[in-house]
Amino acid sequence: MNVNNIRLLKKSRVADELIFNDSYIANVGYFSLNLGYYHPEGRILFSPTKKWPSFLAIHGARSDYTKLNTILYFLQKEGVSSLSFNLSGHNLASGINLEETSLANNLNESYRFLNILDRENIAVMGYSLGGALALKLAASNLNINKIILFCPAVYSDSAYLENFGPKFKKEISIPFGFLNTDSFDYLSTYHGDIMLIIGQYDGVASIHSGGILGTSAGIFKINGKEQYSAIPAEVIEKIKNSLPNKQLNILQIAGCDHGLSTWFRKKPLVAKLVANHISKFLNGEAGLQGQFLVID
Repeated sequence: MNVNNIRLLKKSRVADELIFNDSYIANVGYFSLNLGYYHPEGRILFSPTKKWPSFLAIHGARSDYTKLNTILYFLQKEGVSSLSFNLSGHNLASGINLEETSLANNLNESYRFLNILDRENIAVMGYSLGGALALKLAASNLNINKIILFCPAVYSDSAYLENFGPKFKKEISIPFGFLNTDSFDYLSTYHGDIMLIIGQYDGVASIHSGGILGTSAGIFKINGKEQYSAIPAEVIEKIKNSLPNKQLNILQIAGCDHGLSTWFRKKPLVAKLVANHISKFLNGEAGLQGQFLVID
């Protein structure tokens, strides 16, 4: 592990800018990395044995590391130490406007925090935009043998070069543009295990909203209720088709759309059950290979 110049603090330096200030935090340490003109904060939730983490969690767009609390706190109770951090531009805590940064910068930040982990049996979890980053990290590090993708986005390689804003939005709106990446080529050669966790109403076909094939369905109605599918159906199918069944474990969350983190806050028992499955997956417990489970 690379822990040089890391000094853990008992309190967050950006607590007032974080989205959630949950009351339960035990065995936690905070630190920041010097990346020049900004200093993104990282947080370590230690297991009861205070083992140094080999598990990195990456949040999605327009959020910060506290959006993952409901899962990471339950994982902590399951004995999993985790490292999470704030991506630049997506939250007040980073101190950078969204238009001042890019996916490429977010990926570099993810690399830097990845290097702090214990070097053995590394696992990476990515939520939405964080899922795209998790796949890129895994392609660059042979020690990553488990990937957990929460409603994962996948972007074209050219999208990483655009600052967030109109040009980025235009790039990711190109039908089937997500195919222009090396992430799927990497998946087809990946020898580790992947867990895909997705809401029932995310990753649905764009026909549900009268949209274009190869793009997200966005907001649509089903049974009179609005749902939000941010991820194109074809992204999920491509992930599934890139892996042998024995490598892919799928958890589908019944009744939920792309807003899994919000759903877990409303339904902590569901979050606890999901965390239990993640813990078993990380520990390589028998009987999980190739499973498709619906959690209600």
